Amino acid sequence: PRVIVLKRLLQGPYKASLEFNLRIRESDFMLTYEVRADDPKLYLHLNGTWFQRGSRETGLPTLNFVLPLSLKNVKARYEIPFGAIDRTQNQREEVPALQWAQVTGVAGRKTAGCLLLNDSKYGYSLEGQTLRLSLIRSSYEPDLLPEITQHEIHLALRPFAGSLPISQAILEGQEFNH
Repeated sequence: PRVIVLKRLLQGPYKASLEFNLRIRESDFMLTYEVRADDPKLYLHLNGTWFQRGSRETGLPTLNFVLPLSLKNVKARYEIPFGAIDRTQNQREEVPALQWAQVTGVAGRKTAGCLLLNDSKYGYSLEGQTLRLSLIRSSYEPDLLPEITQHEIHLALRPFAGSLPISQAILEGQEFNH
């Protein structure tokens, strides 16, 4: 991606945000980072129009959110209907999840992690210390132009020290989505 414009939107005692206009091949997006007072989450809002098309020759263009973490002994947990499941790493094989994915590991000598919340995406993968979330994937059959449209995606990163109970992750996911 190429950053075209960077500007500060809000700078107040309760909320601050930065906006980036991005050019990703033929697609234009606006990415907003937002922090809120007394809230440990970093909010990310992505708005834009996706123009990438797939074909047999070029494959399937995708847009992923990539989160590299400085953790060792990484483990992943994903929300599923009525609970959560721990899954092992499968070399970037995508796994389904609902409102969040949680990565926990060791930072220095302490346990820490990050919860990635989302409002509309379901394909996660973990490779090493890098968590990915598929945001847009353009197929070419049977619809030649399946994802060429306006997209609005909301994410949040919630770092934590120690561990985060499943019940807390579920609550954070529900709060984020409602």
